[in-house]
Amino acid sequence: MDVWRRVMKAVIFDASDLLYIRRMGRYAFLKKLLKKKGLRIKNPWIVYDVINRYSKIGAITRRRLIDNFLKVLGLYSPEFAEEYYHIYEKVKSSIILLPRVKEGLEELYRMGVKLYVFSDSSTTSMEKLEWFKKLGIAKYFDKVICSCDVGYLKSDIKKFSNFLRMINVRKKDAVFVYHELGDVVSAKLLGVTCVSITKGICEDYYIKHLGELPDLLRRIS
Repeated sequence: MDVWRRVMKAVIFDASDLLYIRRMGRYAFLKKLLKKKGLRIKNPWIVYDVINRYSKIGAITRRRLIDNFLKVLGLYSPEFAEEYYHIYEKVKSSIILLPRVKEGLEELYRMGVKLYVFSDSSTTSMEKLEWFKKLGIAKYFDKVICSCDVGYLKSDIKKFSNFLRMINVRKKDAVFVYHELGDVVSAKLLGVTCVSITKGICEDYYIKHLGELPDLLRRIS
């Protein structure tokens, strides 16, 4: 039996910008759309991020997110909102795998490691699983959890602890893999081993890409 299987039980991944990226960033798409309409608004994504937090916990739908966003900016009309939402949904689901992701997941899967996704997202778990099926990686994950389905974000330490109990994994037996500082707060405070693909954001270990994760896990086991 692999030493890893005796010591650790689970790897928990964030999703966007770790497993995959979008062909066009949401902010780039917004900038392009506003330019097309001849509109100039400074830092509109700040407003988007504030409203999107409610969408991420399932308090509002993605369509309501877009409507409210445009209303705050003073750009709302039913026609523009419909156009924006249609393009927004297309951009949101147009994704590609990051390099070495599939190879890394395949090796972890062969090692017998339980793999999970815990994503702060307005995309539902079922929708994200459909994306993963198209990318050929759905089979690797034991469970995919999105914040809009459960009503809380990863930064809620009590809820993150509940998530570990739900998947029946002790914090000392888990590894959390992430790419942004805001994603790691709960895992860090709980004492979960934290692995980042970005240097200098409170990681316990750094990797360049997910293809390096299996060897890292063997070493730290």
